[in-house]
This record gives sequence, C-alpha cells and structure tokens, in this order.
Amino acid sequence: MGRKRIRAWKHIYYGIASLIFFSLINCATIKDIDIMKQKEDSKYLLQGHKLLAQRNYEGALSEYEKVLSLSPSKAQEAEVFFNMGLIYAHYGYPKRDYKKSLNFFIKILNDYPESPFFEQAKIWIGVLQEHRQISQMIEKLKQ
Repeated sequence: MGRKRIRAWKHIYYGIASLIFFSLINCATIKDIDIMKQKEDSKYLLQGHKLLAQRNYEGALSEYEKVLSLSPSKAQEAEVFFNMGLIYAHYGYPKRDYKKSLNFFIKILNDYPESPFFEQAKIWIGVLQEHRQISQMIEKLKQ
C-alpha cells in the first residue's frame, strides 16, 4: 500500500525534474541563437567597413542596411547611421545627398545620446549646415 504512493510521487518528481531540465536547455539554446545573431550582425558591419574603405559606397550601404534589418544593438545602430551619414556626405560618392547625411547625424543626436558617435555627429551637423549656408550665399551671388 505504501509503495504505490511512493511510486506515484516518484513519477511526479520525475516529471517536474524533466520540465526543469528542458526549460534550462531551451534557455541555453536561446542564448546561443542571440550570440549567433550578434556574430552575423558584426559580419555585415565589418563587410560594410571594408567596402567603404574600398570606395564601394553602394555595397557598403547595402551591408549597413542588412545590419539594421537584423535588429542589432543600439551601439551598432548608431555606428551604422554614422557611417551611412559619412557615405552620403562623401565627395567621392556620385549620389551624395547632404540632406540625407544631415538626417542620419540628427537621428544619432536624437536617438543615441549615449553613443560614442554623438560628438562627431554634432560636428558633422555643424559642417553640413555651414555648407548649406555657403551654398545658398553662392546661389544668391550668382543671381
């Protein structure tokens, strides 16, 4: 009579232990997936840097957009926006657009104040605004 109760409790304990074991395995798997995602984000970020150094601006923009689509960390987002702003302001980029560049730097100021790119973005905003003012003055003088 006593054995049946003990056996029943053993099955309950075994079931609870199994649930705990499988939940711990799932947590470890989720962490592994996050680590793999971060490595993939970094791969695209590094590839974007390489393409930018090689003056392949379209390729670099494409890689940076991949990083953004993979929902990276805030630090990576700020770095991507900063580099995209640099590309759109670069004299060698045939499709340069100072307005887009300015918008990327303003986004860093508004959304990422703790970023190491914050101060550099402020400097670039000043440079681009001054460029716009000088361009407007030149246009007025031409007229």
